[in-house]
Amino acid sequence: MTYEKGVFQLSGVTAKLTHISLNEQKHGKQSVTGLTLKISVTLNNRSLDMFLPGMVSAIYKAEDSPNGDIFEPGAEVALTELIHGSALKSLPINRKLVGACVTVAYGIDDDGAVEFDDAKVDSIVAQPQEGGSIIYDFKVKSLPADGDMDKLTKLLGHEITLTVVPPTDAQGSLLGMDDDDDPDDE
Repeated sequence: MTYEKGVFQLSGVTAKLTHISLNEQKHGKQSVTGLTLKISVTLNNRSLDMFLPGMVSAIYKAEDSPNGDIFEPGAEVALTELIHGSALKSLPINRKLVGACVTVAYGIDDDGAVEFDDAKVDSIVAQPQEGGSIIYDFKVKSLPADGDMDKLTKLLGHEITLTVVPPTDAQGSLLGMDDDDDPDDE
């Protein structure tokens, strides 16, 4: 999978739905039920380019003798060894997507999928792993449609197939630092 620099986008990746919480939100005078999903996904370390282009080489280096030097001379060597070892356990990424389309597959076809057309993706934390993978934990916040909670609770604690598509308008908050933290983002 290739990653576009500065664009947080996932297409049909396997992830894990680790937590679901509901909250009451006010939209004008009307109270509505808001939904927060916590999701964990493991991707290769080149995925850091979605958030911090060029950061991979600050965290990883090539192994001294990868697999007993079985690579061809001149071949690109993967950066798989952590430079800082266990000193860097997690890396909070101060970025968010607002207005994203998030889809959680459900069932054998797309008809049963849970879709959030105006979701907020935030609280992103990267956990670099030895071997060149990164575990990302993040939250998806949206308003559930009728029947979504039934489907999602059945998927809680299980692997899911996840797609995150950024909105078509510019996402300045994804590319730049965003200082306005919402107090209800817990």
